[in-house]
Amino acid sequence: MTMIGFATYGDHAEFITDTANYTKYVESLGTTTKHITINHIDAACLTQGDGHFGDLAMSALLQVAGQVVGFDELTLHAPKWLDEMHVDAERPENCLVFLIGYSEEAGEFVAYVYASEQGFKRVKVSRWIFPAPWNLQPSGIELRRTRRYIDQAEQSRVDLWPQVEASWTKRPKMTAPASVEEWVELAKSVREQRCLDDFAQIIVHGKVVHTRLERGTVASSVVHDFGSDDTALLKMLRGTRHPFGQMQACWCGSGETYRDCHLRWAWDQPCGCHKGEKLFKDCHMVPPSAEIGVIAGL
Repeated sequence: MTMIGFATYGDHAEFITDTANYTKYVESLGTTTKHITINHIDAACLTQGDGHFGDLAMSALLQVAGQVVGFDELTLHAPKWLDEMHVDAERPENCLVFLIGYSEEAGEFVAYVYASEQGFKRVKVSRWIFPAPWNLQPSGIELRRTRRYIDQAEQSRVDLWPQVEASWTKRPKMTAPASVEEWVELAKSVREQRCLDDFAQIIVHGKVVHTRLERGTVASSVVHDFGSDDTALLKMLRGTRHPFGQMQACWCGSGETYRDCHLRWAWDQPCGCHKGEKLFKDCHMVPPSAEIGVIAGL
């Protein structure tokens, strides 16, 4: 999962991503670039979700882009190729692919989203932010995914969700930022409201990369760095399988570490890391003697 925001403006398009890269249960946390540009057709591909699938999808679409007439044809062929790559990646859940580029048919820049749970059907959108902060209306895709997440959470979140959902869906839709500074402020609000807030938390971390697409020109630059503030980082990793998360006090208040309390059920389950060949207790589980201050892996 990663933060992705974009907007189309007719003669150009702009988007931002963060650089956080992590496994399904956050056994490890690193950084990566989440998009590629396809300069010969004035386009870009962005991915969100499983990293292995994202790499396959971007590679496949870059190859297909060399065999099509232009961006419009690429967007039509994308569902078939994305589905094939999804099979090769063993069908991970919650994968999103975005294609943004200049449409000869429309005479302007347009954007499409392809979601794994919809069979990668082509859906046209003009602006997008995922995860959406609580003060902006979420997309239908995010709303469905958040519902599934809450259904598997502790009862207190399940009980609170109807009130949260009712309020969230009434928020205003995202407006297209008018400057790089506004993109940065949007990224900061996502970080504050959806990463450092405990309810339906999604990790947003690393640097914010802003890209502007025009006909014949693409420009990317790092416009903000969330940094590595220890307090924020520990809060973000609470309740995850990252070493720092495992060794923090469990969220339930039992007085035990998360590793020895609500994570105990996962000890004998397959690890969620990219290898996925060992049990969690034999792979990314922190040994009992581990100390937070000496664990590597951030």
